[in-house]
Amino acid sequence: MAMAPQSLADQARALVEELAALMTEYPTEDPDVTPVALAHVTVAGEDVGTVPLMPGQVAWLRSMVADQAAAARAAHPDQPDQGRGSGRAGG
Repeated sequence: MAMAPQSLADQARALVEELAALMTEYPTEDPDVTPVALAHVTVAGEDVGTVPLMPGQVAWLRSMVADQAAAARAAHPDQPDQGRGSGRAGG
């Protein structure tokens, strides 16, 4: 039996949980450093979570996203608009 697709709020909550776990596992500063940014996620006005980010984590996360975007573009050079307009990568 196929599982029903997750709601957008559930998917966003899962993203927050994964991001929080990653940032906890890989701190970039001493534990007593105050986070400087918060990744706060809402879906249709519903608060689904907040992840505190240390200064180094902000740069690291930005770099990871940029690297993955570059890899996706390089993997599909014949499809310059890949992922645009649909709200999801791949079409």
